[in-house]
Order: sequence, then structure tokens, then C-alpha cells
Amino acid sequence: IIKNSLTFFAIISTGIKNLPNLFTTVVDDIQVDYYDSNGTRKQSTVLLPDIYMLNTLFFKTSHSNFLILSVLAVLQCMSGCELDEKSAEVVTFQKCGYNGEDFMKLDFKNLTWIAQHTLAENFTLELNLDQQRLNNTKVFLSLTCPKVLNEFVIRSALQREDLTSVVLLQKTPSSLVNCFATGFYPNTARMFWMRDGMEIQNDKEPSEILPNHDNTYQMSVYLNVSSIASEDWKRYDCVFRLGNKTKLTRLKKEITEDASHFNDRPSYPNYPSKFFSAHTLTHT
Repeated sequence: IIKNSLTFFAIISTGIKNLPNLFTTVVDDIQVDYYDSNGTRKQSTVLLPDIYMLNTLFFKTSHSNFLILSVLAVLQCMSGCELDEKSAEVVTFQKCGYNGEDFMKLDFKNLTWIAQHTLAENFTLELNLDQQRLNNTKVFLSLTCPKVLNEFVIRSALQREDLTSVVLLQKTPSSLVNCFATGFYPNTARMFWMRDGMEIQNDKEPSEILPNHDNTYQMSVYLNVSSIASEDWKRYDCVFRLGNKTKLTRLKKEITEDASHFNDRPSYPNYPSKFFSAHTLTHT
């Protein structure tokens, strides 16, 4: 199952010094937009105009609603959608917290705000009487949000299509061989080892997929080569698969090179000083 999510976060405070109101937009677990009441603004290079429009609207709405609350308080709200790439099923969510406690949430099926805190009871009654706002929220979450999310994921994938690097790393001759992939998007890749063209079961599970600082991802899969004869290394391939593209990296022992040049991108972790060179084939 391949799912992507678009989430808007707002943190709004009153009576707290040096704590600006802020808003951030996250696609999956990558921050693509940020701004605060001090005027700080950061944007992804693939940000769509609709995201700016949507998060500005949500921020202003949340801020205006918060004015009725206490003098010293922090309101945290999140709103967004999750899209199943294959079934096109959309899951929506919108909820708020108040001073670290659950405050209120939207029952999207019945299009009704539910109070989770005593201070939210009158507030949700008022919101539930505003049918126009509820209808706008329904359109925003069920139609606009997944549309923008899908466009963002497609555009991001196209811009990063040729940035994926796959290398084989090993700290010492007795260490596990690490097949390391980085620079890919979205975070739906799969990696595994094959022997003679067949996937093998590994004692060590692949690492979790982690975000880089440049809005791409990285992951690793390991192979214990201590019991593999030198002449059999050529039977092993590391497989990196993303969408309909596959990269095969042949396990080779003859050549080692200095990997320090991979450290030019600070978003990636430090490499060992030596790594096995990779003979890579790309299939579409």
C-alpha cells in the first residue's frame, strides 16, 4: 500500500513572549513550507501555488477562532488528508489541541465539530452553526487537499527522477556490506538482496526510510558476506525499486575507491573511507 499525506500545522499563542505564531506544511514527513509571525519564510523548490493559498487561509481562520480563548494559551491545530495511490481512497483529518490537551476534532462523516475540552463546548456549538464554513472545510479536505497532494508528489518525483545514488559500503572486510540508496523521492522505495536473480531472506531487516535535508530520502539494506566465497560474489545483486524503475547493483570485490566525495551533500550521513564500487543497471 502506497500512501501520501499532506498536513497543515498551525501553532498560535497569546500572552507568551518570544513565541511567534507559526504555520508549516508537511508532505509525508518532509517540510515543504514554513512561515511565522516574525516574517520568516521557507519554501520547497517544488511548492505549488495552491499550497500557499490553502495554508494562508487555514492559518488566518485558526487565528481568528482563537481570539475567544484565554489570555495565556497555546492552540495547536492540524488539518489535511492522506491519499492511497492505488485505490485513490482519501482519509481526512482536522483537530486542535489547547495547552497540550485535546481540544476539539472534526467528525468528517457527519461534518460536525466534537468538543474534547470544556472550553471547546461553546466554541464547537458556534462552529457547527456555520454551515458555509463546514461546507468549505469539506471541499478543502476531500477535494482540494488530495488534488494538491497528488500534483506535488508527481512534480517532486519528476524533479528528482535522476538524483538517486546507490553505492555499496563496507567499513572493514569482516563488516556487513551496506547497500545504500539516497536522493530518491517519494518515500515508497523498496530494497533487497538477490542471489542468482532470486530474492533472499536476510537476518537484518532494511533500515527505515529516512528524510534528507533536500526533500529526498535515504535507506539501506545489509548483506553478511563472511560466509560467501569470493568467486560467488558476482551471484549477488542489491535491488533498489521505486515505482516502475529498478536499479541492480552487482556485488563486486575487486575495486575500492575513496568515498569522501559523497560527503559534498551535508544532508547525507558520513560514508566510510572505503566502499565497493557499484556496477548499476537501470530498467524502466
